[in-house]
Amino acid sequence: MLDLWHDCVQSVINRPLPTDSPSLSKGTMAQIRRLSKPPIREAIIEFQIAPLVDIVPEEIFEKWSIAPTYSDTKVQHSFTALFDITQDLIPEVKTDKKTIGGCMLHDTERDIAVQIMQNRLTINKTAPYTNFDELRNEARHFWAQYRTSLRVEQVQRIGLRFINEVVPAKPLQHYILSELLPQGTLPNEAANSYYRYELRRSETLGALVQIVVENDTITSLPTRLILDIDTFSTRAYQASDDAIWEEIVKKLHSLKNELFFAMITEDFAKECE
Repeated sequence: MLDLWHDCVQSVINRPLPTDSPSLSKGTMAQIRRLSKPPIREAIIEFQIAPLVDIVPEEIFEKWSIAPTYSDTKVQHSFTALFDITQDLIPEVKTDKKTIGGCMLHDTERDIAVQIMQNRLTINKTAPYTNFDELRNEARHFWAQYRTSLRVEQVQRIGLRFINEVVPAKPLQHYILSELLPQGTLPNEAANSYYRYELRRSETLGALVQIVVENDTITSLPTRLILDIDTFSTRAYQASDDAIWEEIVKKLHSLKNELFFAMITEDFAKECE
């Protein structure tokens, strides 16, 4: 039932779309280009590493250079406890330990959040989204401090995720291609529809695509459309390798664009220009 959608999107993974397409008619796949008003709700870059057991969490953030705009800082604690069960079946705390497991920084002026953990670094930019350079530059700044302070030698996974959200004012066919959904139809009658696929371009490069359609339970009209595209690389890289930025992050961003424009119509793309 879902083979058609999977084959269509898989073809995008395996064969990049041309950027010099001729004029496109209504209902056809959109041409790849920069949009001045993209429907991006969140843009996220995440680096995952092997958990570091020889690092003292309380010392991670002491020497970081953090812009004054990151005025909202929250420490994330972890709590571990061991219990003994008495003959009366009453638990008694034997030992307990509270440590700093991470930190959340928030730039309230630019709507950027940074989560710093012992096994990952996540940079999140919420709407309004301006351009990819802002997110990438912020991530590069924090990654340099992260790998230095935690003495990271290798990154295991790099992810780039864009969550697009649309409040439909027109039928769904105006926004997404009907042939990319099961049996070439759009879910106009279901209360909620959810599609999730993991696609691969190579052994270490792929994407997780999720489409969510929320409909009014009374009128059956769509109230929200979410196109969630998470591109990722599972190839191991040295933490100081410039290829992380010049090759992998750039490639993930390009793949995200290919998938996004493969799912939307040219008419909708024009509205986002």
